Amino acid sequence: MLEGKIDFIASHGQTVFHQPENQMTSQIGDGGAIVAETGYPVVCNFRTIDVALGGQGTPVAPIGDKILFGEFKFCLNIGGIANISCKLDNRIIGFDICGANMVLNALASEIDLEFDKDGSIARSGNVNHDLLNELNAQWYYEKPYPKSIGGGWVTKIFLPIFKKYRMQVEDKLRTATEHIALQIGKDIKNIYATEFLTKDETHSMLVSGGGAFNKFLLERINYHSSVPLVVPDPATIKFKEALLISLMGALRQRNEVNVLSSVTGATADSVGGEIYQSAQKKLATVSV
Repeated sequence: MLEGKIDFIASHGQTVFHQPENQMTSQIGDGGAIVAETGYPVVCNFRTIDVALGGQGTPVAPIGDKILFGEFKFCLNIGGIANISCKLDNRIIGFDICGANMVLNALASEIDLEFDKDGSIARSGNVNHDLLNELNAQWYYEKPYPKSIGGGWVTKIFLPIFKKYRMQVEDKLRTATEHIALQIGKDIKNIYATEFLTKDETHSMLVSGGGAFNKFLLERINYHSSVPLVVPDPATIKFKEALLISLMGALRQRNEVNVLSSVTGATADSVGGEIYQSAQKKLATVSV
């Protein structure tokens, strides 16, 4: 279907190991193998140079938030991990907030569901305040930004906390949803305080990622946040991250900055990404 329309493939890959404090990060998805399979040039491994420069290597999306979605003060992506960006006068900041869909989907799997559609099961549950307090007390939440977490932190440190509590799944989901919304609201408040921002009625927050389809989660975020949420059309929700990775690939091809040190804490901005060339004639762009 895409024959004759592809310039190159921009592939972020799947993060399987992330320890920026030790200058290590790893994403599966081999660029050379993708070139061999498709015949198209590939841009991949966007994070590694930033990590080598002392940065977190993530989130990388804020460069796209800045260029493509500049009308929004905040951009919130609720994926496996929730992350946020905020545009300031002369820079943009961003960081990972907490585990999100990784947590909710893992809990839903306990009753053989892939996910909790619309958050309806969570809505039927009750908050366990002992569990909520323990979730909120995790050390990561006290770290100042720039900061990031990997899936390993969610699966090995965060999710095991739920196993300590004998509860119905709906109560676990309700408590996890409240935790996510609380952390998002707290971090927005922290950004205003840290950056000496004045609240403005023009400020709004674009929400994307799978969590943007979770109606109950959005209700709880609205409750804990002072910034109005803007939920875009389904295509933007689903494909915003792919669009941003495609933009990063295009910037790399043009040798322009695509990873911002104001977001990651690196010693300098960088042009991230390895390029695997192909003899295939260039025509358009795709992201995976």
